[in-house]
Amino acid sequence: MPRLFARAFSRLSRARRAGRLSRLIFNRLRQPFLVPAAYVWRRLLFKTTFIAVAGSAGKTTTKELLFAVLQKHYPTIRSKGTLNDDFGLPVSILTVRPWHRFAVIEIGVSQPGDMTRRARLLNADIALLLDIKGCHINTFRNVEAIAAEKALLLERLGDGCTAVVNLDNPFIAAMLPELTCRIVGFGRDAGADVRLLDAESRWPRRLSLTVEARGGRQHIETQLVGTHWANTVLAVLAVAELCAIAAPDARAAIAALPPFWARLQPVTLPCGAVMLRDDWQGAFDTTDAAWKVMREATADRKIVIFSDYSQTNKKSRVRANHLGNAAAKLADMAIFVGAYAERSSEAAVAAGLDRSAVHPCEDVREASDLLRRVLRRGDLVLLKGPHTHHLSRIHLGLVGPVVCNLQTCDRIRLCDQCPDLGFKWTAERDGLMAPPSSGL
Repeated sequence: MPRLFARAFSRLSRARRAGRLSRLIFNRLRQPFLVPAAYVWRRLLFKTTFIAVAGSAGKTTTKELLFAVLQKHYPTIRSKGTLNDDFGLPVSILTVRPWHRFAVIEIGVSQPGDMTRRARLLNADIALLLDIKGCHINTFRNVEAIAAEKALLLERLGDGCTAVVNLDNPFIAAMLPELTCRIVGFGRDAGADVRLLDAESRWPRRLSLTVEARGGRQHIETQLVGTHWANTVLAVLAVAELCAIAAPDARAAIAALPPFWARLQPVTLPCGAVMLRDDWQGAFDTTDAAWKVMREATADRKIVIFSDYSQTNKKSRVRANHLGNAAAKLADMAIFVGAYAERSSEAAVAAGLDRSAVHPCEDVREASDLLRRVLRRGDLVLLKGPHTHHLSRIHLGLVGPVVCNLQTCDRIRLCDQCPDLGFKWTAERDGLMAPPSSGL
């Protein structure tokens, strides 16, 4: 009990310092009323087609791409940022208006039982399931349990609904015989409605794909970094076809959209180096995609900045050793941040990285100071860690002064617009990809 009181007091103190106390109390008071209000409101919106975007990774980027395609042709709304939980989902539903033809809503799960509540509340007309991986394996027994949880979204779809699914994922493929709704598949599978024939993305080149759909081949250029985004593009094309959008229009909208904030987002720094910000999704199963990008990239010098990864049962020391070993295979220089930085550094040296190229840093401020001294034009930097470590302060510290130096923070948002950051966006800094006004 004392620990619970201490935790509550600490949170209230932080809220008061940020001027958020009244808003925090208001949100807690209104939360019990959100779900019933959203449930009723959703049933009244019978002319709006609700599209659920689900999967272990890639939901937000898929939602943004799909919104970019649909909103050019129909009144469309999307959920903001990563609002996909028991608070964010009803808030997203309540923002939909009767004149919206489509609502693209992100839906996520983090523990058993989540999907039952959320799928019933959303009552999707089209459900898009991207992938199933071991994300949240720390709260589920195994990947099979995660798959069973996500399958509940598809099982709620009736005869007039459509499931848009990744046929290459064996867990998703196993769900299909039990479904009564229409099924549209995407992937490399020969039976896919939207089939991937080829995908390439070797930095500095962005993702390009060759796709077969409607009996013809299409070449698609994107601004995304990494071939792991191919399924996102395929899924968006499949839904666009369902919504009667011509393929050239869909391709043009996809090509115009930049990567979403902190999802392998390239940012050019004042010194001319490029940083790949991947500081939101820190799940263990997302590391391979980012590491593949670095492994295949062409750059004068490759630098990685790691703190930790999440959503795994691996012990802290095991994770630290793993990060050190990976850094030695990926980079010319490695910077480790946080409590286990020394252990990761020793693992990187043992794996063959020169000791002079390995730098353990106690906090983000030390890492920013180091980078300010060593970065140069032609460098490619990967910034990778869980959102709770808020490594975005390293990037921001290279652009302007940052006051906050907390080791961890429980705010589920990026630092870019945090009132405690001390960082101010100016007209000059806006050129370095200032964040959107909302959705972070």
